[in-house]
Amino acid sequence: MNLVAESALTPTVSEGRIRYVVNNVEALSKEIGVEYESPDMDAVGGKWGIGVYLGGQKEEDAGGVTVYLDWQGKLEDKPTDVCFLLRAVNQSDATQSRTGGGPQQKWTPPANGTRCGFGNLIRTATLLDPTEGFLVDGRVIFEAEITKSTGTSSSRVDEMQEAPVTMCRDGKALLEVCQ
Repeated sequence: MNLVAESALTPTVSEGRIRYVVNNVEALSKEIGVEYESPDMDAVGGKWGIGVYLGGQKEEDAGGVTVYLDWQGKLEDKPTDVCFLLRAVNQSDATQSRTGGGPQQKWTPPANGTRCGFGNLIRTATLLDPTEGFLVDGRVIFEAEITKSTGTSSSRVDEMQEAPVTMCRDGKALLEVCQ
């Protein structure tokens, strides 16, 4: 009696989406460095938030909207196995939404930080132009999709009464070639 062993890594995927609706956006500052933060929201095993700079975070982002995905938990609990997508939602035509990241985009904040995002996700003028579809009834919407994939290993051992005929034949042929 022979034993055959197999092992496999089966991924476990958890996904979450958080949404930040910014109301009365026309009245908010578009100055560089002024941040608006969503409330903390539960998703994928922790608390997350979205940070938005309507005028850009830094001088090099001027005229664009900077958007971050923020981990709101303890620094030492910050996940290392998360992928993310950030989106400025086009409320008139979702296919025209502006995105950064995707299902393979690792969320990689600096070692001592808890945020990662995009410096110029969309131009401020485009976001605030009602004819573009992002600004509707004085509000704009930002979303984050968060995916966490962890591997779970499994193994199996089967008993085989005898080796398959093809395995015996192939093994014999290999031995003949090697001599």
